[in-house]
Amino acid sequence: MLYNLTREKVLAERTKLASKFFRRLRGLMFSRSFPKTYEALIISPCNAVHTMFMFYPIDVVFVNEKLQVIHFCPVLRPGRFSPLVKGCRQVVELPAGTVAHTGTQIGDYLSFHPENGKEMF
Repeated sequence: MLYNLTREKVLAERTKLASKFFRRLRGLMFSRSFPKTYEALIISPCNAVHTMFMFYPIDVVFVNEKLQVIHFCPVLRPGRFSPLVKGCRQVVELPAGTVAHTGTQIGDYLSFHPENGKEMF
C-alpha cells in the first residue's frame, strides 16, 4: 500500500517495486494504459523519469530518503521528460489525477507497505 501520512489518504492499494536495472529502465514503457495489476510503480533508486513510448499521462511523485515528497509532476504527458530532482531517492508513478485527488503536496510524508505487511524501504 502507498499511503500519504500527512493527508491520511491512500494513494494506491497495490504497488509494484522496480529496483533492478532493466525493470527501472522499462518502467511503464510500451503499455497502453496503467496496468490493472497495480496502482503505483515505485522506482528505486531514481531521480528522473520519462514517458517515451507511453500512450497515456501519469502523475510522478519524487521522494527523498525520508519518504518526504520533494517534487511532483502532475499529468506528465507521453513523450516528456521530468526534471532531474536533486535529493530524490525514489520516484512513484501513479495514474494521472491521483496527486490532485488526494491533495498530495510537497513536504508530505509517504509510507510504502507491501501486501505481506513488511515495510519496503
